[in-house]
Amino acid sequence: MRPRLELALSIALLLGTLFVITPRARFDSDELLRLGAGRAIAQHGGPPRHDPLTFSRPRARWNNPEWLGDLVLYSIDKAGGASALVAYKLALLALGVTLALLLAVRRGAAPLVAAAVIALALLASFSRFSARNHLHAYWLLPLYGLLLLRMQRRAERRWLAALALLALGALWSTLHASAVLGWVCLAAAALAAFADRDVPRRAQLLGMLAALGVLHVLLPLLGPSGLSGYDQLLDHLQNGALYRAHIAEWKPTLDSPLALRLPLHALALVGLATLLARANRRHPGAALELLVAVALAHVSLRFVPLMAFLAAPAIAANLARAYPALGDRAAAASSRARTLRALAAFALCLCAMAIGLRDAPSPLRQRGRTHLRAARWLARHARGGLRLVAPFNAGAYLLYYATPAARLYIDPRNNLGAEALRDYLAMREDPRRFDAELLRTRADAVMVDIADGADAKIAAFLGARRRRFALSYFDGFYAIYAVSGASRAANLPRYAALRASTDPRYALAAGAPLERDLARLRREAPAAAAAITAYRDYARARRDSDRAGLARASVALARALPHLPPSEPLMLALAKCYLALGKPAAARQVLRVALRVFPASRALRQLAARLR
Repeated sequence: MRPRLELALSIALLLGTLFVITPRARFDSDELLRLGAGRAIAQHGGPPRHDPLTFSRPRARWNNPEWLGDLVLYSIDKAGGASALVAYKLALLALGVTLALLLAVRRGAAPLVAAAVIALALLASFSRFSARNHLHAYWLLPLYGLLLLRMQRRAERRWLAALALLALGALWSTLHASAVLGWVCLAAAALAAFADRDVPRRAQLLGMLAALGVLHVLLPLLGPSGLSGYDQLLDHLQNGALYRAHIAEWKPTLDSPLALRLPLHALALVGLATLLARANRRHPGAALELLVAVALAHVSLRFVPLMAFLAAPAIAANLARAYPALGDRAAAASSRARTLRALAAFALCLCAMAIGLRDAPSPLRQRGRTHLRAARWLARHARGGLRLVAPFNAGAYLLYYATPAARLYIDPRNNLGAEALRDYLAMREDPRRFDAELLRTRADAVMVDIADGADAKIAAFLGARRRRFALSYFDGFYAIYAVSGASRAANLPRYAALRASTDPRYALAAGAPLERDLARLRREAPAAAAAITAYRDYARARRDSDRAGLARASVALARALPHLPPSEPLMLALAKCYLALGKPAAARQVLRVALRVFPASRALRQLAARLR
């Protein structure tokens, strides 16, 4: 096979594979974070000095090292919507894989072998291919490699490549915080030049690389954040354990599905094995790139794509040196055999990819339980910069849909740092501390996730103080309480009579207020309407000693529990229902859960004592 034809075929196969596996719809809620931040930058005419999207720490500096990337994403979304963002994402990914393939070939790998290695890395990475600023690292890394390779092999006009690297570094430092990976590329090039005595004008090259390294560290000074742009990176390094515990994309790779872990581990093992070959011992630059990519990819899911764009060219080049038949410069007599082996490797990779796509959970599948409805409801009703205390994981939807009409207590982009996240998590565990923080920050509304244990305590606390908090929104998953007397919360509509605790006295009452609320609940939160109806059925069945009616009521109450704010009377009614049906074990289980949320409840304690 002719070299140019083989290269063209490799690029076509790789781009086709990329197009097949890359999600072509918005599936990552964190995309909304970047779009919301980009909108704030556009509205302020540049990066604002203080965070315009939060209210809990008004003097905190807004440190956004990827402000230009956010602005670009928002501009594309505003001009062409989600389809334009998908096209932008695919274009950057296609550029990245093409440059990675060219870099591997320039380093001596056969095109089809390099394509197979990159495709295997893509299999482990496709779930991270969302329209966010980390996409820029995927084309800048191999482009850095190509420019540094040119500097290493050709002494003439090295300064042009050096200037190009400086310009790219300045751009990278405003697009994404991954710009520090440029330092890895420079260090790898310096190691390669130091180990290779045949490099023309080696002393000059090492001096230029050292100067480029120093200048790259100072490049953030060109942006609005200055060197404080590194604060977020340092915060993430110091508090990685906290973020891994509470943010999905920071989870260790071992927590990912097996179909995605297998290609990653296989590629890492192959790459590390190539370092043992005698021919690769004099190439410490490739070893550095490989070790950094493998270490980061196994520490966190968010770094897995580095295997395709930083490690894959090094692995392909190492394979070519260790096994000359896999190299681009193999003897012509072995060309046919080399091509057949490369095609077989690529076919095996495609088979593995097909198996992985079949078994792995699809990122295109929209989760049914999201904050989308609540965020859109706030966007319609919030006015005047409503101060909202909301769950941390609701921030993506709220930031995009509800701001600037509503401002958030905590920044889901981690702009406020790990200290703010720790304070928020501790506050959720203590309702009285939570209430004190509401008074300090003059919050107007509170959003709770009723299925979350910590939020369940908060919801019970708010529901018990009906004079201060009124339930304004409820969809069966999330509840929003308005603070009484807060002028900014005046526009939030409220349930006329529905109690956050689903009080049985109200549920058993008659009249227009109840019917109005039931009609609204049947539309917005069917589980709440079913619970109120179940209360009625329970009372009637208990009065008439109707065992079948009690069984139906118990099923309805049990189904409603996960979709309602925590309710002492509801849990008490369910426990009594189980007792009437002769199910003391089920009643004890309900009481154990109820007493964790309502430890001071006399009625719950009395019933639990009877069952001992």
